[in-house]
Amino acid sequence: MIKATGVYRFEKFIDGKPAGVQEFHNLVTDLMFSKILRFFARSVDTSPQDSNVLDISYFAFGTGTATPATTDVKLATEVFRKIYTIKSVSGNSLTAVCSLGSGDANYSLTEVGIFSDGSITPDSGYLLSRALVTIEKNSNITYNVYYTLTLTEA
Repeated sequence: MIKATGVYRFEKFIDGKPAGVQEFHNLVTDLMFSKILRFFARSVDTSPQDSNVLDISYFAFGTGTATPATTDVKLATEVFRKIYTIKSVSGNSLTAVCSLGSGDANYSLTEVGIFSDGSITPDSGYLLSRALVTIEKNSNITYNVYYTLTLTEA
């Protein structure tokens, strides 16, 4: 049995100086598990409308407070979306990074998610992971946001 564990790590900077780190555990959605299974079965599932690619493309941030569920397909209230900065794989973990600059996502953020096969358009693509967060963001505060997905034997 395989276990998928994800964590969002927010590294905070105020006026360019390190100001702390917060970590939030996520809920992996049914869509992520479906994409993983379809990847393994790609020689069987050849339907063109369902890509076998599991490509984290966008981080999305929101102000919703609904409890995450495995059946979620979007954030409750998406207010900002940005493409990843870096992605890498090391051992049994995938890490994607998104940088939020001074003009990005200036809200009291309460939710975060990652999407594959999406675009800059809110709610587009497949929601792979979602977490509730407590993040204050304004033009003096920047963040490096890391998402790490680790697969282990359960």
